[in-house]
Amino acid sequence: MKVSVPKEFGNTSKKPVLPLVPEPIKSVKKEDLTTVKICSDPENHASTQVKFTFKLLDGNSEVPREILGWHHNVEQALRGLNVTTGTTQHNMSKQFMRGSELSTFESAAAALLISCKADAIVHAKQQVAAHPAHGAAGHDALVFQGL
Repeated sequence: MKVSVPKEFGNTSKKPVLPLVPEPIKSVKKEDLTTVKICSDPENHASTQVKFTFKLLDGNSEVPREILGWHHNVEQALRGLNVTTGTTQHNMSKQFMRGSELSTFESAAAALLISCKADAIVHAKQQVAAHPAHGAAGHDALVFQGL
C-alpha cells in the first residue's frame, strides 16, 4: 500500500500563528503603557493597593500571543478594580486601547447594541399585541394576575 504525503507536510517556510516558543519581548515606550492601581482584595478598597502596568493595545503590530496577554491583563485589572457590570467594563476596557483597535472595538459594540435594541423592540411589540386592550374581557384579570 502506497502512502502519499501532502506537499505542505513538513513545510516550515510558513510562520505559525501562535508559535510554541514565545517571541522575544520588544522594548516598549512609556507612552505605550498604562498603569492602574488595583486592590489586593477588590471587595475591600482599604486593602493593599498595587500598581499594575501593561501595554496598551493599538491593533497595528500585535501578534496573537500579545493580544491574549493583553486580554488577560485587562481581566486582571477589571477584577482588581472591582468593575463588575457590563457598562463599566466596556467603558474601562476602552481606556486600554487606542488606534485601529479602539475603533474596531467601538464599531463591534455598536453593532451588538443595535442588534439588542432591535430584539427588544420586536419583543415589546409582541407583548403589546398579545395583551388584551383596555376594557376588553380578560384585561383586568391579566393585570392583577401577578399580585
